[in-house]
Amino acid sequence: MALPEFVITLIGNDTVGKTSIVNRLRYGTYQPHYIYTQGADKVRIPNFKVGNDTVSLLIFDTGGHHIQRGIIHKFIDAADAVIIVYDISKEKSFRKIPEWIQMTKKRKLQDVNENSAIGSSPEDDDPLLMIIGNKTDLSATDVRWSSETTDNDEPKEIKRSVKENQLRKTAAANNISMYKEVSAKADINIDLTFKSVVEKLIELRGTSKALKGNMKESKPWHKFCDIL
Repeated sequence: MALPEFVITLIGNDTVGKTSIVNRLRYGTYQPHYIYTQGADKVRIPNFKVGNDTVSLLIFDTGGHHIQRGIIHKFIDAADAVIIVYDISKEKSFRKIPEWIQMTKKRKLQDVNENSAIGSSPEDDDPLLMIIGNKTDLSATDVRWSSETTDNDEPKEIKRSVKENQLRKTAAANNISMYKEVSAKADINIDLTFKSVVEKLIELRGTSKALKGNMKESKPWHKFCDIL
């Protein structure tokens, strides 16, 4: 008997650490060098244990560059849950959170229009949303230097620029109950984040879109995800 499968899509600006988060979850390792994600990488974790349950995870690690955002909606549409990632040392990535949230809402509105034509409800297809801030290993006073340089060829300074209470306020303002600071580098809250998402999905649905047949019939992610 096949295990229940949940699809989780990671979105957010480029260079916030989405790939590092997925690699930490999958391999338990951290790669300090930036790896550009083109389109989306598909990662499957076949036996993910949450309490007494074991599920299969299909994770889409999407690229955050603006030129790729035209295709990201496909991975949002396929998802049971969407995790919006920002970098606590990059305030710009935090300020973009409302835009990423709006992107998921646009998909919901399109689902409403499409499903209204056939008399069905889109409510069960709304993805669960969570916001996570990466690099929480940076303390409030910690300052580091990046291997990248400024326009003046000086090392870039890395320090916390987004406080945790800002995350709480943004989540509350957007009616998002799930949020957390994590660190792919120090392995802080990575496993807990995905377990929390799966636990909530089981509580809300008890099954996934894949098991309901929605993804095969109306959300054909298998047609494009392997070639991106």
